[in-house]
Amino acid sequence: MKLSSILLWTVLLMASGCATAYREGSADEVLAEAVPTEAELDDQLTSVQLSEAQLSAFEIRAQQKLRDFVDYLNIIGNPSLDSTFRVEAARQAEQMFVSPQTVVVLRVDHESEALSVRHLLRELVRTSTADSLTIAALTVLQPLAPSSEPNQYQGRLSLRLAEAGGSNTELGDYQANVIVKKAEKSFGEEIEAVWDVFLGDLR
Repeated sequence: MKLSSILLWTVLLMASGCATAYREGSADEVLAEAVPTEAELDDQLTSVQLSEAQLSAFEIRAQQKLRDFVDYLNIIGNPSLDSTFRVEAARQAEQMFVSPQTVVVLRVDHESEALSVRHLLRELVRTSTADSLTIAALTVLQPLAPSSEPNQYQGRLSLRLAEAGGSNTELGDYQANVIVKKAEKSFGEEIEAVWDVFLGDLR
C-alpha cells in the first residue's frame, strides 16, 4: 500500500472515532462506510472535491494543528531549551500556516499587535519568555465549506487562550481561519498534489 494511502486511512480512522460527535453520526456507521480500497484511498487524496466525511476529518486535523501550534509556542519561548531546538520548532510551526505572511494578532494588556507568523516566531526565538500557554476552549465556529478560491475549502475555529499552570488565567478569545487545499507532498520517490489543511489568519 502506498504511503499516501496509509496517510488518508489514518485520517479516516481518526475521523470515525471523533468527528461523529460533531456530525451527530454513529461511529459504527462511519466505520462501515469508511473502508475504501487502496485505489479509492489514492482517489480520495487527489480527488477534485472532498466528501463530508473527509471535511470532518480535516476539521479534526485543523484543531490538532492549532493545539500543536500552541505547544510549539511554549517550546520556542522557553529560554531553558537549546536555541537550535527552538529554531527548529519555529520552522515546524511556520509550516502549519498557509503562508509565512499569515497574520497573527496578539492582544496583551488591552493592546493589539498584528504580526506575520514568521515575524512572530523569529521574535519569540530571539526574546524568549517563560510564560506558558494552553487552550482553554476550542470549537468549530464555521465548518469547512467550498471557498471563493478555486480548489479550496475554508472554515473557522474559535479558541480561548489561557496561561498554563495553576492560575489558568484566561488571555482572551481568538478566531483562526482554516484552509484546505492541495499541496505537493513527497511519498518516497513520488510527488503528488494531495489535500492538506493549513492554518490561516489568527485574530
